[in-house]
Amino acid sequence: MQRRVSLVAAGAVGAVVLALLPVTSAHAATNITISGSATGRRFDGVGAISGGGGTSRLLPNYPAQQQSEILDYLFKPGFGAALQILKVEIGGDTNSTNGAEASHMRSATDLNCNRGYEWFLMEQAKARNPNIKLAGLAWGAPGWLGSFNSTNTINYIIKWIGCAQQHGLTIDYTGGQNEAGYDKSALRANNLSTQVIGGDEIGEVWNIVDDMNSDATLRGAVDVAGVHYPCQNDGGPADNCLPPAGTNPGALSKPTWASEHGSQNFDTGAPALARAINRDYIDARITAMIHWNAVDATYPSLPDPGDSLMQANSPWSGAYHVGKQLWTVAHTTQFTQPGWQYLDSATGYLGGSRNNGSFVALKSPNGRDYSTIIETTRATAAQTATFNVTGGLSTGTVHVWATNLNSSNPSDFFVHTTDVTPSNGSYTLTLQPGFVYSVTTTTGQGKGVTSPPPASGLSIPYSDNFESYPANSLAKYFADDAGGFDTQPCVSGHTGMCYKQAVTTAPITWPLGSDSPPITVVGDPSWSNYQVKVDALLQQSGNVDVIGRSFGVSQFGPGGSQGYHFRINSAGTWSLFKEDGNQNDTTLASGSRTIGTNTWHTLTLNLNSTNIQASIDGTQVAAVTDTTYHSGQVGLLVSKWRNAEFDNFAVNPPGGPGGPSITTVDDANFTFNGAGWQHCGPCGDTSLFNDSNSWDNTAGDSTTVAFTGTQIAFYGVLDPQHGIGAVSIDGGAEKNIDFFSTTRSGDHLMFTSPVLASGNHTFKLRVTGTKNASSSGTFVVADRVDITAGATQPPPPPPGTTTVDDPGLTYAGTWSHCSGCGADLFNGTNSWSNTTGSTASITFTGTRIAFFGVKDPQHGIGAISIDGGPETMVDFFAASRSGNTLMFTSPVLAAGSHTFRIRVTGTKNASSSGTFVVPDRVDITS
Repeated sequence: MQRRVSLVAAGAVGAVVLALLPVTSAHAATNITISGSATGRRFDGVGAISGGGGTSRLLPNYPAQQQSEILDYLFKPGFGAALQILKVEIGGDTNSTNGAEASHMRSATDLNCNRGYEWFLMEQAKARNPNIKLAGLAWGAPGWLGSFNSTNTINYIIKWIGCAQQHGLTIDYTGGQNEAGYDKSALRANNLSTQVIGGDEIGEVWNIVDDMNSDATLRGAVDVAGVHYPCQNDGGPADNCLPPAGTNPGALSKPTWASEHGSQNFDTGAPALARAINRDYIDARITAMIHWNAVDATYPSLPDPGDSLMQANSPWSGAYHVGKQLWTVAHTTQFTQPGWQYLDSATGYLGGSRNNGSFVALKSPNGRDYSTIIETTRATAAQTATFNVTGGLSTGTVHVWATNLNSSNPSDFFVHTTDVTPSNGSYTLTLQPGFVYSVTTTTGQGKGVTSPPPASGLSIPYSDNFESYPANSLAKYFADDAGGFDTQPCVSGHTGMCYKQAVTTAPITWPLGSDSPPITVVGDPSWSNYQVKVDALLQQSGNVDVIGRSFGVSQFGPGGSQGYHFRINSAGTWSLFKEDGNQNDTTLASGSRTIGTNTWHTLTLNLNSTNIQASIDGTQVAAVTDTTYHSGQVGLLVSKWRNAEFDNFAVNPPGGPGGPSITTVDDANFTFNGAGWQHCGPCGDTSLFNDSNSWDNTAGDSTTVAFTGTQIAFYGVLDPQHGIGAVSIDGGAEKNIDFFSTTRSGDHLMFTSPVLASGNHTFKLRVTGTKNASSSGTFVVADRVDITAGATQPPPPPPGTTTVDDPGLTYAGTWSHCSGCGADLFNGTNSWSNTTGSTASITFTGTRIAFFGVKDPQHGIGAISIDGGPETMVDFFAASRSGNTLMFTSPVLAAGSHTFRIRVTGTKNASSSGTFVVPDRVDITS
């Protein structure tokens, strides 16, 4: 193998080897004649989309310096992508992929030209590049229009164009409804001075080209034929961009654009993007390409994260990432301008093969300058290309820029590698595989260099009382997925500003979008343990939800909002349930409560490891345990299509301000000692926390977690091949824990430390190399830990609550009792039984009762009932012992006399070694 030296000119015609890479053999040479007299179509530009979801939502909330840098990378000539077209969504208050954008007209009499953030983005784009072309397209629209293809809608779009003029903006292009088909008569009759892009159908549908070729009236009314994803559809490989047989965009007298393209990751999608930009024209005479999307400035919990030129989804830290796709675009946009001309005889495939790569040459309107863009993304070896320049084009020095798409090092992106002086108008380049090249006679190109800060999480506590905004504003970090939320004056006794869901008519939806009710999300998707508290008011009958650990709203179908929902309904009911992405709901608790309309209620949802509590107006109505969702942001949901207001939004540590907080640490962040440890993530096991785990069967190897707090809980993975580990705190006595089970399960609580002095501690797990007789292996497997800082015991009962210790209960059957039994117990007492059918009961006067018991590895399952009604099963098992643990909270009861009873069932879960049921106390609310 011979290693060639980078950037060494050689030979009479100026041969140049580009890039320092090992080369074995080269493909056959390609000869390309670049003639200024060649024919070809007008180049219309490369652009990107903001919208089709809330793709740019978080950008306005970025710190000023980083925001300006991001905008420079997108729009500033000679700095980054230097986008030549910006296409924005005309908001319709409906889901359009990963969000909803605000409409400028929510009724026939409403007109607000400042809603949303697209005006801001267009203004910033124009400030950096006055020549950029602006386009607007609706994905959905307000329901009051009646139907999309109507005079109402034409007037609605004209109003939007008028709003743009109020912002000093000229809209160059608009169209019908995105990916909804099109109405030819509506397109013919629009009479807009703004040029019309027709079509915009779903991927690889070319009907607009066929219709314009056959319909002279349509051809006269439509300025551009817009095709989506012409290169093997949405996210396709873009090896070819060929239209269907019988479709001939080359015969059309109007230009054809790829009016939506892309939908691939900002880094890994770069090779396909490089192919598409060139092959759009080579295969289909497409003269402009608009990438979806410009910047991924939306939450990663929402659909299609990262399908962009760059990423900016951490506004609280200011972090952002410039993707390889951005530099791929720059290889065209910094070397051409709209109005340049393709030179058809200098476009094609290297060596006549698509696998070798492609090239397109364009000339400037000055008739002298030209640029050639080359990609070798499918090539497997170096190859040469000889260029012969004729027809009045400059035969002077050409400047060569290159990006190595095989590299992950930013210093290999968009590099000015060399200058070459042709000899008699000819020069030869050696092209390495996996590259994009730009060869040009022009100057002025540049690569912006910045130093964005590292990403970090959004700190808790976080709050917003909405008082710092004018009316009709988006609140900081809140991102609508459906509906329209903004600041409005408060009603019904609250003063100042509130956050309101304002849309009351079902929108005309984007045909591909989900049918989600109005929902807005806020916060860091990595949040795990927290309390969210908000005042809520329904202005019409319906419901509002507070969602905890929200992690995604489905892009398609019914629009499920994954997470824990705490819902109140104006009819007087509440429920705590979990929902998956398909809108399948599992009720965890429910009950009745006077709610009504136009009345404020304070809703609190507390998430602390697997413990979930919900309160209404300061009264706890539910306390459950569930292990389904581990992390996520906060959502506010309103039923379709109702007005609701929210005020005094706050996210605090679990238990509220000053309460205990639990920090979850994934196994990936443990410290591992010993060579035997192995790791995976993602592992493809939904039972694991964050789909990762770490394992070892080498005796003596260990893993540690240094933490500051008062308690730590360890979660591991059970399996038939797993053995015994030894855990210790601060180098103290070890406790053996068994990872064996007949069936595999991850994220399993295996050890909880005693309460520790507040301060620094170290948890250690050691591989013992031993196992029980039933196991076939000695693996020890870590999944996560939960670290508690602050108080670890339940808070004192709220005012109006009477506590009754376990000796105050009435016992039937066989029971044992003790006093002075342990500091973790309420008053140091508890009672226990494992005799099936034994009961403990108490008759009380009040509206609610909460039961606290004792958990232990030997404890089983009890059955609780109120007033002889249906029994609720509660499990007293835990991997380590803890007393005074909240295990059951009744629904709100009618004021009066009631009887609480717990029954020993004699049953247990598979992990327990006994069936004991152990009461500790009850709290009675009057």
